[in-house]
Amino acid sequence: MEKVSIRKINRTEHFPSLNLPSDTSWVVWWYGFLKKNKRRGEQPKVAITFREVQADGTLCDRYYEQECLLTDLSFFKIGSVWTRGRCIAEILMEEKIFNVDFSYANGGWKINSLYQAYKEGVSLPYDFSDYQLKSPYDKNWLLEFLTDDADKVIIHPLEFFYRCYGHSDELKRVILTYSGNELRNRIFSEAYVEGDKIFYIKLRKRMNKYDAPFASFFALDGFTRKVIDRIQRQLDVCEDRKIYLKVAPWFKGKARIKVKGFWLENNVTFLGLSVTGVSLPAGYTINYDRDNSNLVDEKAEQGSRQAWSNVPVRHIKNPDEPFSVDNAFSPDSGASTLEVEASVFEFLDDGCELSPLRRKKAKYISVTKNESDLHSLYSVNEVVDEQNSISTGYMSLADKNEPERLYMESKGIVRDMWNAMVYLRGAYSERIKSLDWYTPESSFLNTQEPELVAIPEFNESKVENDKISKSILNWPYLDVVNKKDIRGFLISRMLIDDNMIYFMEIQRRVCNEETMNSFSEVEKFKGLVFTLDNECEIDKWVSLLAHESRFVKGILQKIVGKCPGTAMTYKHSPAKNEPVACYSALLNALSKVGVTF
Repeated sequence: MEKVSIRKINRTEHFPSLNLPSDTSWVVWWYGFLKKNKRRGEQPKVAITFREVQADGTLCDRYYEQECLLTDLSFFKIGSVWTRGRCIAEILMEEKIFNVDFSYANGGWKINSLYQAYKEGVSLPYDFSDYQLKSPYDKNWLLEFLTDDADKVIIHPLEFFYRCYGHSDELKRVILTYSGNELRNRIFSEAYVEGDKIFYIKLRKRMNKYDAPFASFFALDGFTRKVIDRIQRQLDVCEDRKIYLKVAPWFKGKARIKVKGFWLENNVTFLGLSVTGVSLPAGYTINYDRDNSNLVDEKAEQGSRQAWSNVPVRHIKNPDEPFSVDNAFSPDSGASTLEVEASVFEFLDDGCELSPLRRKKAKYISVTKNESDLHSLYSVNEVVDEQNSISTGYMSLADKNEPERLYMESKGIVRDMWNAMVYLRGAYSERIKSLDWYTPESSFLNTQEPELVAIPEFNESKVENDKISKSILNWPYLDVVNKKDIRGFLISRMLIDDNMIYFMEIQRRVCNEETMNSFSEVEKFKGLVFTLDNECEIDKWVSLLAHESRFVKGILQKIVGKCPGTAMTYKHSPAKNEPVACYSALLNALSKVGVTF
């Protein structure tokens, strides 16, 4: 490979510590060794190999290596092009999804090292002539997966670890920085098995919800703990010693992985340079909570204990807002947080069902936050009792351009209807070819936990003269008192006997006197089943439903006539001996559009 295609991108982060020669541009080409930090509690360093690239994509034979901190890998992705501390472009790579097996016993994967083969005097396991490395005998232990098509996909161990072990930078940082009980305590505060393939995990503050599957397996699954133990034993060496990590998948079983890269060896081996998606352990439900959860139905009573005082403000970065990163520093005490967008990472297939725990009532009352200023630098490290010479804030990463997502509760009619659809699909798989859910942002998907379409809020300044009743203005909120917790609705689609059948179910407000063992909805809505004359009308129809349902306060029979097809409402009347809740309601809905079982 002598030349690559380059696409310019607009990234605003600046790394003043990046010491690349400034006379040209450099592409992140490879990762090298890992090195423990000399100071306890500080994250390890990673050697990043850059290769000179000209503006037209011509690759040069000049390489440059710099040691960066582990969490810098969020920005220094293989294929990103840098000059003067800023990312200006990326090289274009082929993106593929492979069906693989994460079980070593089934021959699903193995590790290979070019250097080890050279050292043993045997032929090299891979031909890198189409992607020349700085050293032809690279010492990294590459992960090799055998695909369903008998091809091979190879991935750098640090790339696999950093993208596939949980989601947040904080999780990866603590895994390679701490061990034993201290590691566990930094990831979660509580975990237990609730049932067959049902885990409960209470995450620490700096974890995010997409860390929950890995965190729960680390807490409760012996295999995952052994995987982490093997990684940590490799770190049990003297400081400044170069470590070439051996990394394995953290769960066993069939999986899918999405990677960007290039074909080697006449399209026999795919070099996966950037992992952009992975599946999770199928069939598991992860009920997760957080130490700092704000998912409550009712505020705490006056006089209750206060939450943390002077909590720093979280700033969400504007798309064009420049900022500097230097993880050699630690954030100042009381520093504000800058939430920065990261590249989208996709969790493939159904995987684990993530279900947040919602409390009936808050324990603490909120207090004034510390309106601290924006800082000169941002770091993902921990706050230490040292004074930095430069004002340094804490940085966290969020998915790029990800809108606020709405999910259905773990109980209630919306959940029951979805579960009934899942059950019916399994019982009649020869007739039901697919079951999907829809949002305007993602269109139709059948992966992960179904998301809801948000009911838009009214702009009260624009409707002052429209004489809209207060009950209508408040209808988009599940929490009317505080005007928060936007109501959503589920749009699902089943392909039955070559017919597309669509459903709409509205989220209900729940009774405030709930306990962990009871669940009562204070609203009752009929569901909507519909077909479309033209499937391209789904976007306009869902938008109309979102806006018009507010004015009729969820009484959908008042707007069925506006459907660009056929629409009818149905009740959720229970029946005796139902295999699952709402099964009879689902069959009743299907019968209205001529589908029977």
